[in-house]
Amino acid sequence: MSDSISQLHKRAGADARTLVFCVTALSLVFMYAWVLNAEVLPALDPLSPAMRDALVGAKAVTLVAVAIAAGGRYREVLLRSLVGVSLLSIVLGIAGYMAALFMHSTGLHVFGAFASSIGASLAAVVVGVACLSLSLPVLGAAVAGAYVLSFAWRALFAVAAVSEGYMVAPLICIIAVLLVHRPARSGLACISASPSSPDAALAQPNSFLSMLNQIFVCMLVFRVVYGLALTAGETLRIPVDSSIVFAPLAAAFLYALFCFARRRSLDADFLFYAASLCVVAGLSLFQAESAFSEGFVNAFLYTGSALFDMLSWYVLVALGSRNHAMAIKAFAWGSAMKAFGSIAGAFLGRAMNAGALGPIDRSVLVAVTTVAFVSYVVHFASTFRITRTIACVEPVQEISVSHAVPDETFEARCAAVAAEFSLTPREAEVFELLARGRNGNYIKDALTISYNTVKTHVAHVYDKAGVHSQQELIDLVVGAKGF
Repeated sequence: MSDSISQLHKRAGADARTLVFCVTALSLVFMYAWVLNAEVLPALDPLSPAMRDALVGAKAVTLVAVAIAAGGRYREVLLRSLVGVSLLSIVLGIAGYMAALFMHSTGLHVFGAFASSIGASLAAVVVGVACLSLSLPVLGAAVAGAYVLSFAWRALFAVAAVSEGYMVAPLICIIAVLLVHRPARSGLACISASPSSPDAALAQPNSFLSMLNQIFVCMLVFRVVYGLALTAGETLRIPVDSSIVFAPLAAAFLYALFCFARRRSLDADFLFYAASLCVVAGLSLFQAESAFSEGFVNAFLYTGSALFDMLSWYVLVALGSRNHAMAIKAFAWGSAMKAFGSIAGAFLGRAMNAGALGPIDRSVLVAVTTVAFVSYVVHFASTFRITRTIACVEPVQEISVSHAVPDETFEARCAAVAAEFSLTPREAEVFELLARGRNGNYIKDALTISYNTVKTHVAHVYDKAGVHSQQELIDLVVGAKGF
């Protein structure tokens, strides 16, 4: 009895340490984003005004490559190398920065910035994988707490008054990865043990989100707002201070703690509406011509984008925890959408700041942006629920093929079901192979068709038969009447 109690205490202590490490690492990821915009990118501007967009673009392309690899044949290679490549890239970035300082080399400085930025994007994925072990009520409080804690790191950074502030950015990411090294390894092992994404997505399509899912589109749209907030009213391409958003974020943290105390998950849709309201308020104040209103514009836009950033982290980790097979793909693709959105938003913000546009052109641009954003939010709210989408994602189950059906009647059963649902001859062939528990690659080779054609036929079969997974299809054949 005493041994079991001791084991429970040890497990509770380990869970508490994991939570602390995950919150701290996540706060450092948020801190890195701030240092990137306040120190790293402005340091590149003297070299070329387009350099900052190229840096963020390189980060986005890296994340797209990770998302593709996570859903394809190179998944195991990615899982084995993710942590190591992340640390190596960051270390190379630090080496580039240090060499640039000693040799006064612009090229080495650019190399350091790009290498550390790519490593940081991978580090964020590692931290996300580490957070998979957190339950949803704990996750909401953890993400909100990490965002609030990041403001403490900002204050410490300001007090330290580091002369070469951009050097701090890669160090932050190294610390974050080292903090969550163990839970990240455990998370990667769980992902490795899950079925490969292509075949699993074919068997249980509802457990996977497409890359065009509204959640990812929403991340793109809100990150446009973030880019706009960064550049609206900037001086010498340095973003305005965003410390004023601490108060609403602290309120969000209290709300997350309330949800945690009540042992319930964060209301993702509520946070979405709150973030949208802040963005609309900020865009509405854009037309006012005063320093007072300009401060509120940035405050509202920053608050809206920050609330949605918290929400996006919560959603991505929640999706990954419900289905480990798509965790890294969701992290990487969602982060890539945010990177592309910030580039577009920064371009829009600088267009609004440019005096060449004139007051009329600026007004039109602001009005079009506001109408477009409100239209998207109304459409999103009327057709989509984030909480429901998370709940619909289920862990991938092993396919169970019943051996109770004699083989001589199996084909007859499949033919009867195919006729009942008016399947085409090719769809009937795919149907029978699915009913036998075959995966996409087997069907592709057996019927000599492309994998995309297999996916199309499977989608048609599921739709006509009214099933949502391969297991439901198998059960349909096993339970066919008249046999």
